Amino acid sequence: MKKQPKYYEGDITPFDLIISMGDFEAFCRANIIKYIFRYRRKGGLEDLHKARDYLQNLISIVEEGPA
Repeated sequence: MKKQPKYYEGDITPFDLIISMGDFEAFCRANIIKYIFRYRRKGGLEDLHKARDYLQNLISIVEEGPA
């Protein structure tokens, strides 16, 4: 799904592993909340971009419907 950064070794990224473990929707929701809650004190605009990325993943999941 995502391009694998150079610092990961092997054929699977942690992101892909999480997807394969199930309930990726819950993972996206949790990360959206995390990044929105902390953006003012930690990551600023970068955290808002991360929240947006997880929101886009969640939108894709909902649009695709149940497997």
